[in-house]
Amino acid sequence: MEKFDVILPAGGAFKGPLADQTQVPHKTLLAPFGETLLQTGIKAILESGRANRIAVPGEGCVHDQLRETDFRLVPGGTTGPGTILNGLRALRQNGPLTDRLLLVTTDLPFIESRHINEFVDRAPKTADLAVAVCNSTEFEVVFPNSTNTYVKLNDGKWTVGGVFLVKAEPFERAISHLESVFINRKSVLGMVRLLGPKFLLQFALRRVGVEDVIRKVESILGCSGAAVYKSAPELAFDIDDVEDYEYAIAHRRTRA
Repeated sequence: MEKFDVILPAGGAFKGPLADQTQVPHKTLLAPFGETLLQTGIKAILESGRANRIAVPGEGCVHDQLRETDFRLVPGGTTGPGTILNGLRALRQNGPLTDRLLLVTTDLPFIESRHINEFVDRAPKTADLAVAVCNSTEFEVVFPNSTNTYVKLNDGKWTVGGVFLVKAEPFERAISHLESVFINRKSVLGMVRLLGPKFLLQFALRRVGVEDVIRKVESILGCSGAAVYKSAPELAFDIDDVEDYEYAIAHRRTRA
């Protein structure tokens, strides 16, 4: 079984209605089912048997949740990509990195070891960056009437998971470009500069499919990418707001 160095970005400060309602300082410390989202992610990774070393960059963790000696707790960055880069560098300081890294976001309340293993087994080894995706039909079979949002493309409505397999060197080279995407993600002008007006027009007219998006991402980041279709919807259900949080609790009750 191939093992990977793992990065669990724990993020920074937590603000908004959900933070006010739950009174926790970091989203990773939300505990909709009695254990924190960070604990849920760690449990899934450890039980999968895929972890070599684990880095937890960010402020959204507490030491008593991380008793294993192979954890690296490091400061977060000012952005998501910066936080991941801090984790990567912390791992490298303690020895050579595995050929591929497993990145898992810490806001997935339903993630289990089997979901991780299914994704890893199906992710192409040739891709520099592999991302979990599933369409709305697949997602709603597991999470009916959910609060999830989708990207509408010409080949369906899609959602992206919070689990990625990346080759360390190409990914580190692409970090600066990821920073640009992160910074400009809410700016129309910024996205025009990044993606180009032609691509955005094709997107608006729904003439773009998943593979077109992958090819565009490849051109921006300078590395090869792959979508891992039919990934477990549990990898894509994240908690961002009050509606997600309350849906997760209600959905768990129906499955109990």
